[in-house]
Amino acid sequence: MRVSVLLPEVFLPQSAIKLGRLVTNVDQPHQEYHDPHMDREPQIIEKIETHYHTSDSLGAHSSFVSQLTAFLSSSVTRNTKTSTSITTKQVKTYYLDNNGQWFRDAVKCENTRRWIERTIDEGEDIYVVIGYHTALDARVVEKSRGQNFLKGSLQVPITSVLATSGVIVPVGDLPDPKLAGSGGHTEDQQRQYVAKGEQVVAVQYRKIRFNFFSSKSVDKAILAKEARWERYDRPRYLQSDPEDMLEVELDDDLLLGGDRTKFIAEPGDLILSSMSTDVK
Repeated sequence: MRVSVLLPEVFLPQSAIKLGRLVTNVDQPHQEYHDPHMDREPQIIEKIETHYHTSDSLGAHSSFVSQLTAFLSSSVTRNTKTSTSITTKQVKTYYLDNNGQWFRDAVKCENTRRWIERTIDEGEDIYVVIGYHTALDARVVEKSRGQNFLKGSLQVPITSVLATSGVIVPVGDLPDPKLAGSGGHTEDQQRQYVAKGEQVVAVQYRKIRFNFFSSKSVDKAILAKEARWERYDRPRYLQSDPEDMLEVELDDDLLLGGDRTKFIAEPGDLILSSMSTDVK
């Protein structure tokens, strides 16, 4: 099943994401990454979906656009504790074509092999960006009602979340909600923003699985396979270790921990919420 993860920043510019990138944190694909150097550009498949609803004899079915934005809205609402609605007329998906073969070609590069080895030795998991979803001119509406807040509770304004993305979003004239006072207030507050252009809202990954083994235990034909190699810089305490080879492969099961909600948008598409983070 294809797995995508929503971004904690809500939006990121396309320049912050690259197909084929190796990352250590699915919530921060623009941090701590490695872009394999390839002699050719990866083949990219693009899919455009618009906001519409279809119906048949089995009943009404919402579009992928409405499903994705509804889940995104609920995720932001959950993280900010503010009623938030995010809508867009178009979602565009970019896929890395034949990503399994692309990965086998990518790990032929020594720099990529060394980065993978070092990252594994540091105890980090590694994921490959194989796709991402963008929203076009997404509109964000934040609503709040003072009487719904508990005494002394703090509401995180959506502006604080959007500011971390680096995306310029026009902000309305209404002020950010403040700390609810002891008496509370009942006035509705609503602000609107527009994220201009295509902004990345979710990233699709496959996880790198690895295995150490001894070259003495397999024949030369197996050793010649593309996604395995002799380890470069083994720690000194492992110099006598007979497991001198490393094999890597891609897996669709990300096995992500933490408090994440899940949503199946359409057959074969699983979307996970980002991890809740404290916004300062």
